[in-house]
Amino acid sequence: MQLQKELLRCLRGDLPPTVRETLGNITFHQADALRLLHQRGALTMTELAEAMSASLSSMTQLADRMVHLGLAVRLSDPDDRRIVRLDLSDSARSGVEELTTVQQQALLEAFEVLTDHELSTLMTLLQTLAQSPAVLRQAS
Repeated sequence: MQLQKELLRCLRGDLPPTVRETLGNITFHQADALRLLHQRGALTMTELAEAMSASLSSMTQLADRMVHLGLAVRLSDPDDRRIVRLDLSDSARSGVEELTTVQQQALLEAFEVLTDHELSTLMTLLQTLAQSPAVLRQAS
């Protein structure tokens, strides 16, 4: 989690003005939630909380802030009106797409300084981490 925060902090400094105008000064958790909504589509608070390993009350507060900022919208489920889903606003969707592109490019540029041996070592380390019990518990 700390590594993700550091990477995000490094990458946010180079955001194009259009992303900054669309998404503003979003927090790490907001960026994470926006990415999840972009990848998975509209989610209930329970689904979002589970995906982010957070409490339902904290996700509801996060959703309230994102709706207030115009980054997300609440949608009624057409099959069950008791269910409310959170989805990206149209403006946030374009901002997240551009943010993803910028971050991917920044990571590619960051990896360019590594030698083939260093890249191989990094891949081995990441594969080891991906198989760790903590990661496997979160994936299930």
